[in-house]
Amino acid sequence: MRANDYTLGNSESVETKQIVTALAKAQMEFPSIVEDAKNSHLGNTYATFQQCSAALRVPLTKHGLALPQYQTCLTIDAGWVCIGTLRHESGEYISGMVPILNHPVRRKDRRTEEIIEELPSMQGFGACLTYAKRQLLLSLTGAWVGEVDDDGHGEQEVSAPAIGLPDPPKDSPSAMEANYTNIMSQKIRDATSVAEAKRVLDTVKLRVREKKINRVVLTQCTESFNEKWGGQS
Repeated sequence: MRANDYTLGNSESVETKQIVTALAKAQMEFPSIVEDAKNSHLGNTYATFQQCSAALRVPLTKHGLALPQYQTCLTIDAGWVCIGTLRHESGEYISGMVPILNHPVRRKDRRTEEIIEELPSMQGFGACLTYAKRQLLLSLTGAWVGEVDDDGHGEQEVSAPAIGLPDPPKDSPSAMEANYTNIMSQKIRDATSVAEAKRVLDTVKLRVREKKINRVVLTQCTESFNEKWGGQS
């Protein structure tokens, strides 16, 4: 895809069999990416671009995939955009493009209740670019984060769903929590690889950090992991 085509959306090499095969293998080893930063205005947590890149680098490079290459360009219709290209050692690639929306923003400060107007700036452009790069990274790799991915700008409660895994009850009476423990422990035992089992265990750890479940659930799931997989990591 040429940067001056002025077309938004995905683009790819003529052949994609090898990159798709490699990406599918890498996805089996993706960890659950956890939130490592907090929005200073709204107090919600999110995963930074650095955290996402660090979490995905090993499984991607293991299977011949480089972390996406990013570039910015100014288009006629969409303004500034960020282009991300995920490349495979075979030469095959998949690209995507997202706009960089560095517009004036009016918001209310949570602490002072003051209405603040933030004008476009290079600092704001850099922040928007980083956000765009993270969205491209997740989109191009099919990775996921344990959060509602809006960096705290939305009104929804932050949660951490892992694909295919149940959400624990909001109110956790002992019977429901025991049921959740049994489900997650069984998923660990039924996993077809240590990587799959570790993703389930990582999800339980994340739930504990969010204080949605008691630590005893993690203890029991860890025991199930060690019994089936011998403490492999």
